[in-house]
Amino acid sequence: MKMDTSGFDVFKHSFCRPSSLKFKGAQRIKGYLPEEIVGQHFSRLCTEEDRAKGEPERGLTIARTTGRFEKEGYRQRKDGSLFIAYVVIDAIYSDDGTLLGFAKITRDITESRQTQQAMEQAREALFQSQKMEPLGQLTGGIAHDFNRLLMVFLEACTSPPGTYATTLKLRACWNAIQRGPALGFADTAYTGFSS
Repeated sequence: MKMDTSGFDVFKHSFCRPSSLKFKGAQRIKGYLPEEIVGQHFSRLCTEEDRAKGEPERGLTIARTTGRFEKEGYRQRKDGSLFIAYVVIDAIYSDDGTLLGFAKITRDITESRQTQQAMEQAREALFQSQKMEPLGQLTGGIAHDFNRLLMVFLEACTSPPGTYATTLKLRACWNAIQRGPALGFADTAYTGFSS
């Protein structure tokens, strides 16, 4: 889109006729026919919020002073739907340095942004699963130790009383009971909780 120094589309002027290929792309992205948008201010494609904040004028001011303005943000189609756009506004100057107008390029980057967000979500899910793996190993180890304790108790309870084997098993139970708090401490130290 070529714009005059105020930001109005100037395709209607003879010095910059739109190519049908360029306008078909713009029509596909924005939904306007040439006769509906030519001669309109480019801010018509911005959201109400951006217009209220003066973003279109800010873009022209930056392009006028630095030669170029670039921004990613929402733009509004004719039907009111939004898309994520990458917008570049270049200032066009004459040989003597007079500002002739602006050239604006708008690319619909909605699909690439959605793909990027999906990849970020997948990375986050992978990171979370990797964080959970050591926790799973820790709880698996605690469960194994607890099951061993239960087996010692079960054997001690089913052995005949007063035998040497029963005494050894009861001593093993006592030692296992003494180890219990250490297992709980290891668990709380890993998760960052304390009692």
